[in-house]
Amino acid sequence: MLAAQLPEASFPLGRAALRDDGFIDTVLGSGTKSGYDFTMATDTGGSGASAVFGVIAFPTATSGVGQTGSRQFGITEVGVMYGAVVGTQPTDRAGITTAPMAALGN
Repeated sequence: MLAAQLPEASFPLGRAALRDDGFIDTVLGSGTKSGYDFTMATDTGGSGASAVFGVIAFPTATSGVGQTGSRQFGITEVGVMYGAVVGTQPTDRAGITTAPMAALGN
């Protein structure tokens, strides 16, 4: 198939689409897994070269006996994972990639 005939790529706009297309399991597709709430960035979308996404993981309980985590995480279409001590939860891709969030080393 010629490149000109390929359909433009795009990212699913939500967890339900990711779940329904088989990219994530039904538990993660519900929005909560392993003590974290998972949300899509508010500026996810586009197609082709402008296709972007962001996902944020935030602990469901940040204090007390039932604390599920003390760090928040995020990732964008670039593929770099970011993390920070729990603070204000990012809502868009810019919030994932800027302070206090920092790229995680391996």
